[in-house]
Amino acid sequence: MRLSLRLVVALVAMSMLSQLCLSTPLYQVRRFKKKSNEEQTQIYWKKIADKELTRAISMKRNTNVAKNVILFLGDGMSIPTITAGRIYKGQQSSRGGEEGWLNFEQFPHVGLAKTYNVNKQVSDSASTATAYLGGVKTNYKTLGVDASAIYQDCHSVTDDNKVYSIVKWAQDAGKRTGENIT
Repeated sequence: MRLSLRLVVALVAMSMLSQLCLSTPLYQVRRFKKKSNEEQTQIYWKKIADKELTRAISMKRNTNVAKNVILFLGDGMSIPTITAGRIYKGQQSSRGGEEGWLNFEQFPHVGLAKTYNVNKQVSDSASTATAYLGGVKTNYKTLGVDASAIYQDCHSVTDDNKVYSIVKWAQDAGKRTGENIT
């Protein structure tokens, strides 16, 4: 079997290129200085956990009627998105990132919601807003109605399937409301 000169040159070039790629990383891994060797011990992490548990357990419950309520909605923010944001913020400060916090992660009360539509697995902002503010899951691309209303079928919307939000409930209770959308 005779190999053409072109094929031999191509194979040698590919071999040399692969060796070059193996010896030279495409990106430089940033190394961050450790705060201390204490991070390598169980005691360090157990102290942090104990401190956080003590803070959470000793938090005084507020049973008064709320004067104001502020709801933050991070539309499209999943756990991986938040983690990526936290790491990026830390890296901008020449730290690893995982050990830091985003401001809203330090709020005294936070919650997570599992989002999906009645008729689709991946939701949109309209249907998730209905679930978030009205407490009712609905169909994809519908807003302020339950799942008996059908997208692009205006006749399917009735007084019975309209969903009222916590904002309306607050207004009906004599509270003032507002919104800030970014």
